[in-house]
Amino acid sequence: MDLISLENKLNKISNDLKKEDKKLNHLINKSFLNDDSYQYYDLIDNDQKHYLLMKKNYKNLIHQFSIPYLEMSDWYIGEDLSYYEYCKIFYPTYLDSKKDIQELYSLFLFYSILSLYLPKI
Repeated sequence: MDLISLENKLNKISNDLKKEDKKLNHLINKSFLNDDSYQYYDLIDNDQKHYLLMKKNYKNLIHQFSIPYLEMSDWYIGEDLSYYEYCKIFYPTYLDSKKDIQELYSLFLFYSILSLYLPKI
């Protein structure tokens, strides 16, 4: 009985720690985006650093232009750089659009036809 209660307490503490860690990361990210200095940059997780930096740079960039100019420009994707848009820009795949999928299939066809004419090794 004593081991079970101890395990339950440790699980509860671990869950509370995870919740508080998420809250802390959210506050650090929010303060990094709102602050002009880079004092919180070292506190951010490594996988989030580049995304938050690009998000901050994007916000600074769009505040330099008027709304009508931004709405007619090709690169404007909204007031905020979402993580989905960030991944499309910095980590493109062949599954992002219909045109990309067609290009992927054409590559498959090309290499399958090419493999017929290449000598077997």
